[in-house]
Amino acid sequence: MISDKMYTSAGDLVSVTDETQNFYGDVIEVNDQPWPYFSVEPRKYRFRLYDMSMSRPFDLHIEISNGDWIDFQVIASDSGLFGAPVTTNNVILAMGERYEIVVDFSQYAGQSLTMKNTFTQEGVPQLGNTDLIMSFVVGNDVTDWSSNDVPSTLNPNIAWPKSKTTVDHSYRFEHG
Repeated sequence: MISDKMYTSAGDLVSVTDETQNFYGDVIEVNDQPWPYFSVEPRKYRFRLYDMSMSRPFDLHIEISNGDWIDFQVIASDSGLFGAPVTTNNVILAMGERYEIVVDFSQYAGQSLTMKNTFTQEGVPQLGNTDLIMSFVVGNDVTDWSSNDVPSTLNPNIAWPKSKTTVDHSYRFEHG
């Protein structure tokens, strides 16, 4: 669970009770811990990413110390497992949205990697370190290689819609 929070100078959580428009915190938390680190083995890990922020979307990527982004596989979203894994190096999360990713740390033994947020949009402030999500400290040894493969077919029951060349729905969204 990724969220943004704000604290007073006394260390108390700023309440959003009376907030009627938007709330953007200046501290990013993962599972209610500010900017945590997670020790991992040099193998594959599955992560469920939830944007639990009130207003802040995230554009997440994982980078190594030289700033290069690593590839990972997206395997599921709010609607469940994908038909097949999708390889990418970033995923965009909106408020309340969920994605599941598989990250292969096997090439990064003994290194630290950082999950970062690069979402930018007019009106969405980048406060303090809101670009930093969490760190992964990759160990040197693997204790268990089981469940280290991602199947090429995840959900054989997906019926993809046929391609269209025309618009079949129009929506009007208003804020008020």
